[in-house]
Formats: sequence, C-alpha cells, structure tokens
Amino acid sequence: MFELFSSFSPDFCKKSTFFGNIYVRIFKRGLSLEKYLIAGSLREFLEDYQKRIEDVLEVLKKSLKKAPSGSLKVVKRQTGVQFYYRKSSADKQGRYLSKKNLELAGQLAKKKYDVCEEKLLLEQKRFV
Repeated sequence: MFELFSSFSPDFCKKSTFFGNIYVRIFKRGLSLEKYLIAGSLREFLEDYQKRIEDVLEVLKKSLKKAPSGSLKVVKRQTGVQFYYRKSSADKQGRYLSKKNLELAGQLAKKKYDVCEEKLLLEQKRFV
C-alpha cells in the first residue's frame, strides 16, 4: 500500500507538496493511486484526481461565501487561550470574544483553514 500523505501539522498552510497532508478527504472518497498504477493508466488517475480537486474547491468556495468577514487572533495566556475578532488587517488588537461568542471564533478559524486549503489545492491543480 502506498503512503501518500503525512500526519497533520500546524504549518499546513506553508507546505507545497504534491501529495500534501490536507488532501486526505480526496483519497477517502475512493481514489487510490495503487489501483491506477496496477492498471497502468496514470493519465486516468490524474484526470480523476483533478476532478476531485475541483469538487473540493467548489465546496470550499461555498463555505467561504457563508463565512463571516474579518479574522481571528489567538493569544495564549497563563490562564488559557483568548480569542480576538479583527474586522480588518489594520485592526491590530481586535475585539475580545467571550465564551458566548465561541461559535464566531470557530467560524473564523474554519475560514482561515479553508483559505489555506483552497490556496494549496489551486497550487496542486496547476501541477495536475
């Protein structure tokens, strides 16, 4: 069996490998390089892979449209972690998010993840 991706790491946004560790969901949907290598059709594998990348990009675009504007700033303190909502990049401090607003913090964190994933998928799509 081929091991195509490594474990998740927090610096996923900076990686630019062909088979990165974000694309687990593409392979979990039934795409197996081993099956295509045995059949001898790498072109077919790459076409299927590109189609799956496009499908994931479509889902990401819908998710990003629904995401709230702004960004999340995370500060680690001695007592725990604090979240700040930044409406623009010029806003350095941001507005403190209390426990009542943890849902907004989660949405902003997911938005950051989706933006990074979209960036990596677009980069990967260029190579396929």
